[in-house]
Amino acid sequence: MFLTSTTQSLSVTATGGLSGQNPSFVVDYADFDFTNGTVTPGSSFGFITANDRIDILAPPAAGIRRQVKNINFLNGDASLAILFAFSDDANHYPLYSTTSAPQSLISWGYEVGWNPGPETTGRVFSTFQVKTSPYNAEAGDLIAADTSDAPWTLFLPRLPEPGQQVQILDFANTWGTNNLTVDGNGNVFSDNTDTLLCNVDGATFQLVFRGGSPNAWFVNLF
Repeated sequence: MFLTSTTQSLSVTATGGLSGQNPSFVVDYADFDFTNGTVTPGSSFGFITANDRIDILAPPAAGIRRQVKNINFLNGDASLAILFAFSDDANHYPLYSTTSAPQSLISWGYEVGWNPGPETTGRVFSTFQVKTSPYNAEAGDLIAADTSDAPWTLFLPRLPEPGQQVQILDFANTWGTNNLTVDGNGNVFSDNTDTLLCNVDGATFQLVFRGGSPNAWFVNLF
């Protein structure tokens, strides 16, 4: 899951009253700066102390894509309900809700392109490839597909092995205007179609090859 503009955040809304321990949260994230070729990890943490909507992860700076890697949330208050939401300016889109019994949530994220540890800040991030025109992907590619100039087609590997994957993200937030088409290149997708039309701004997803009959790519949204 990515926050891709200065108006997008991750929020929670608490309702029902606080009668015991204040719920706590820790959100791990990584900031991708494709202009400078770096990725910088970080964490946001705190407590919920009142019935209200609060941001548990602030918007990224201009030009930064902020990836939500892990959400750890502990609700020890039996009377409190929590609603997680993706917020974009004044709009809030529910993601997950939890009530009563204490629980920990680790809901989003994946490790890619950097190794966690004390030396990661400012580590050069060279895994994603920015592409702006038709491209033949290879297994394991991470593609930042830029369609700001025009729509184009990405061709998946023709002879992939089961379990191999390709990850794709909307680099310029323009898929809604200039669509990216992903071509199975002789294999189909899980809905038995030959192509996948990407038309949602800011989308990020992973394609995993299952094999079988027919040979199919499965879509995993982030």
